[in-house]
Amino acid sequence: MRLKYFILGYIFLSATFLWAFEKINVAVTPAYVPYVLEIEQGKLSGLSIDLWNEWEKQTGIEVEFVPVTLKEGLAMLKNNEIDVMDGIFYNLERDAYIDFSKPYDNVDAAIFFSNMITSLNSASSLKGFTVGAVGSDFAVNYLKTNGIETLIEYSTNEALVEAAISGEIKVFVADKPAVLYYLNKYEVLDLFKISEPLYTEKVRRGVPQGRQDILQAVEEGFAKIPSEKVQDILKKWKGQTDPSNIMRQILYIGMVACGIIFAVFLLWSYFLKRLVDIKTKELNEKNRELTYANNELVAINKELEHSFEQIEELSEKFEDLINMASVAFFDTINKDETFFKRLLETAMRIIPESDYGSISLVDGDQWTFVAAVGHDLEKLRLIPLKKSYLVFFCEPVIVEKLRDQNRELPDGIYQKIEEASMPVRYSLIAPLVVNGEYLGNIDLDIDENSEKAFSKDSIKILKAFSNIANAFLTFKRYSDVRSSFQKEVITSMVNILEVHDEYTKGHSSNVAEISLNIAKKMMMSQEDMEKIFWAGLLHDIGKILIPTDILNKPAKLTYQEYEEVKKHPAYGYDILSKSKNLREIADIVLYHHERYDGNGYPNKIKGVDIPLLSRIICVADSIDAMYSKRSYRKPLTWEQINQELKDNTARQFDPDIIEVVLKMSKEEIFR
Repeated sequence: MRLKYFILGYIFLSATFLWAFEKINVAVTPAYVPYVLEIEQGKLSGLSIDLWNEWEKQTGIEVEFVPVTLKEGLAMLKNNEIDVMDGIFYNLERDAYIDFSKPYDNVDAAIFFSNMITSLNSASSLKGFTVGAVGSDFAVNYLKTNGIETLIEYSTNEALVEAAISGEIKVFVADKPAVLYYLNKYEVLDLFKISEPLYTEKVRRGVPQGRQDILQAVEEGFAKIPSEKVQDILKKWKGQTDPSNIMRQILYIGMVACGIIFAVFLLWSYFLKRLVDIKTKELNEKNRELTYANNELVAINKELEHSFEQIEELSEKFEDLINMASVAFFDTINKDETFFKRLLETAMRIIPESDYGSISLVDGDQWTFVAAVGHDLEKLRLIPLKKSYLVFFCEPVIVEKLRDQNRELPDGIYQKIEEASMPVRYSLIAPLVVNGEYLGNIDLDIDENSEKAFSKDSIKILKAFSNIANAFLTFKRYSDVRSSFQKEVITSMVNILEVHDEYTKGHSSNVAEISLNIAKKMMMSQEDMEKIFWAGLLHDIGKILIPTDILNKPAKLTYQEYEEVKKHPAYGYDILSKSKNLREIADIVLYHHERYDGNGYPNKIKGVDIPLLSRIICVADSIDAMYSKRSYRKPLTWEQINQELKDNTARQFDPDIIEVVLKMSKEEIFR
């Protein structure tokens, strides 16, 4: 009996494993400011160090820091040689061997370049330059993805800055906080220009893949740190200013103050000298001031009118966005194409710079277009695209002449894409990602001959639309997984029962099929037909709690043994009612041995007080029993079964159900 309870517990209960650690090893990169820096030999400080110290206080678990380069730390994670690595970014390559925590901070990456170079403002503008980056950093993957092949990789951010100072490289891409620290440290900030952020990455912690025990302990420990303490640490490290920079600011302010004092002195002398002239011209000046004020009021009035127009337009966009979000929550029963077509059209209406657009999804190794405006969707769908052809992006990004980056595609593919697409100058692309899996892109395009351009607001708005699409894909996936899981659990339970009880071998599935066929003949709803099928499959699940020697006893059962067998509907109810998804089925199972005349078991209810689906299963159960071979008799013929049903109408069986069954052929019953 204990073994049986254990099997049932395994099926219906999920255990939460709480792991206890006395000590964990945390890999950190000492040259990654402000998160980690080495203030003296062997002594570490920084934002991450302070957070881990607080974590240590909350959990009582000792933290040992292991200083490594980024490349070394990733290799140690991959080989399961370290418990945790702090200060890393997510990408698909790392996802193969790392389980990531939730993000706890954001870092901007930018292009740093010599003052001798006029302007660099995007990944495409770097083509033709030798570009430096920290080895294994996300910047390397980003540059290669955007077609930058001439790269020099350095072990740390400090080594990268030293190479730039020496003239070894003139352009490099790296995280802004760390590089600005070293440029200030070496007092060479004025020798370099800095672009707008190329991308923003989220700082995370990572554990070797599969070590959910460590990840859970890490996340729960940081969740216990008071939010005020976390904010104090962030403010301490991200709000401080380099001392040398403070001195320069003080000197600058002092010079400005002296200049102001000197200017005031000159102005005062000038006003004294010109006092008489000012009095003479006072009336004319007042008149000019009034004229200027009037003109200014007119200009302000025009600005207000324009602002009202903008507010009205923004309100309409916001309403569209809310409507689209509602669709994602309540329209998951429709086909994906319907939802994505609506989402794309709404996005283009809210982002009016766009002339064309498309949405494409990844399914296994295939890459398929599911919606398009302006481009030829039918032609795009016919192109045999693979996932490997897709350009991956971490965040919404503006790309110039995206099609030029696809010239490396296999022969014929590029030409087919070109034929199916309109000519494009700029593309705004947002990735679709669910649980770290890259599922596709939303792409808005500006015509090749247009002078329009996407704004920063456009990027934020498309980000919101990608979040809606991600939510929709998550709902779809959850619905499919939940349905599949329920079927697998029910099938597993029946398999266990058939091992336990020789009689039920095939009986449960037979009763399920017969019950379903009767329900179809009675023209019941789809929902009721699904319920009766699963209830039929599980109607005898309570027998798993009946001793095997009773169930498989070849001789006649004693009174006590038969009374024990009669408990199986109640046992089945107790088992199934513990699952929220199986509670309705539990009620059907409980009453399937009740008789129409009230002489059944376990509760001796009668007539229509017995649930209709239970009454159907009662008939199906008896039909299969009579049609099956037993050690003490042969199977009954179909004519004999019909006679038994007639003889027991209104006693054991519902007359209305028997009337339907008697009109069915043998083939209809056992189909």
